[in-house]
Amino acid sequence: MMSNNHKFLAHVIVKGVKDVFEPIVTWLNQLIENADQIVLLISKEEDKMHGMEFVHHVLKPGLISKDIDVVQKAYSLFDMLVQKYTDQNLLKYAWEWFVSEQGGFQYVLNSMKRHPDIIDRAINLAIAFSKTSLSELFTTHLTRLHPEARDYILAIKGLLKPLSQNAVISDEVNYSNLLAISLIYINMLVTEIRDP
Repeated sequence: MMSNNHKFLAHVIVKGVKDVFEPIVTWLNQLIENADQIVLLISKEEDKMHGMEFVHHVLKPGLISKDIDVVQKAYSLFDMLVQKYTDQNLLKYAWEWFVSEQGGFQYVLNSMKRHPDIIDRAINLAIAFSKTSLSELFTTHLTRLHPEARDYILAIKGLLKPLSQNAVISDEVNYSNLLAISLIYINMLVTEIRDP
């Protein structure tokens, strides 16, 4: 299951085994119960980033599973891991993974599209990974994931309302700055389209 860049495991997590997801939920529950040991193993790695990437790449398909119970458990596991990373001073590695090209931010955004009911959990997880870099997350990294003006506008549109209603970040994010940066970026894209 872990060979070939764990593609088979990812397939099973996302699609189930003949649309049966109970074993995956059970597995995720066991990982949640053993989150301390997972973080301990990562903290003992010489290359902490590599160890964390491996674990996260195995787990991230749970965020986009067809089964909502798997998605909820995956969010619970990532929430718990991020909390423990903070306690162990590993959050900087988690942030680097989250915004990397193969990282979790794209999966969180895709998860929100597939399961609109989990938008609050998705926003909270994104906030947890980016505690000190919220503006960077929603400007620089969202821009990188949505280089086309139309896609970026749709992404901002989908995120602004849940972000504005999120109590965790209401004081941390200046929405007028986020909107201003977004408008500047959109203006740059429109200018590029007109004057290639």
